Amino acid sequence: MRGFTLIELMIAVAIISILMTTGFYSMIDSRRKTQDIVAMAEANSLGKTVLNALVDEADINFAHLPGDGSAFGGEDTSGSARQPIFFFSNGVKAEITGNTKFYPSGKAFFEADVWYTNSSKKFYLLIDEKNGINTFPEY
Repeated sequence: MRGFTLIELMIAVAIISILMTTGFYSMIDSRRKTQDIVAMAEANSLGKTVLNALVDEADINFAHLPGDGSAFGGEDTSGSARQPIFFFSNGVKAEITGNTKFYPSGKAFFEADVWYTNSSKKFYLLIDEKNGINTFPEY
């Protein structure tokens, strides 16, 4: 009766360990990429929602900080409550500045950074009606 030697078992364990480590890091990398894609898609959707609100000339306070929750646009420029126009997905954070009445001419200025929690990659979004600039993150 022949069994495996200690060297053969150690080599088998080493090969399995290397394969598991490689798979683990690949899984983490793909998860980070997926989270970045989610944040980028949220930034694009947010930009389109804001453009629609500007076309409708809605009076919305666009300011939003990362700790403000998932609802966005839940008050007007005078501070009165209104129905939110956008909800962020779980794990997505945003820092938004701007207002519908930022310029004296009534033109809007909207600037946002959108990212996934624990991610170092931020997606920048800019809507500047006065200067005719719209910058959306690209896939």
